[in-house]
Parts: sequence; C-alpha cells; structure tokens
Amino acid sequence: MTNVSIPSLPNITFFEDFINSEQEQIYLANLLKELEFKSEIYIFNGVTIESKRKVSYHSEHAYTYSNQSYSGKPWTPTLALLRQLIADKTGIDFNAVLCNHH
Repeated sequence: MTNVSIPSLPNITFFEDFINSEQEQIYLANLLKELEFKSEIYIFNGVTIESKRKVSYHSEHAYTYSNQSYSGKPWTPTLALLRQLIADKTGIDFNAVLCNHH
C-alpha cells in the first residue's frame, strides 16, 4: 500500500498487486461482456458531438454531470465482486460506479 500525494487532489492510496494479471484479464473480459456501454452526446455551440468515450453507470441512485443524466443500472456480477473486494480492502462501501471504455 502506497499513499500518493498530488497537489490539489485528495489523498490517493495505491494498492500494489490488488489483483494479479490473470484476475485482471478475467475481470476485464467479464466486464466487456456484462456492461452495456453507450456514447455520450454533447452540444457545443449548436453542434452535436458524439463522444468516443463510452460509459456505463451502475448504482441504486440517479446521477447527472455535464448535462448528462443517468438512471443507475443494476450491479453486474463482476462489478459486485469488485465492489466487495474494494470494500474489504479499504473499508469503504461505494454506492456507484461510472465505467468508461475508450
């Protein structure tokens, strides 16, 4: 465990080897199968732009940012597993995740 200090950002704790490379590949493959990613649409000066980044928001709560609103989707099995692993390691139970695919 390493604490990282970056000016103007909250404290960040980095857990080396939190998951190993084999687990990482399995989780990623599962997430790519389980998650339904969607592009975000932005309007700048009357021009509609579709973001290359795709997102999938999971929570029991709605979320809005940058004029994008999301109703939370249910936690997938892999997201729920990762959520529990993180809670066990950090003592923090997160209530939402915004997954990004670039």
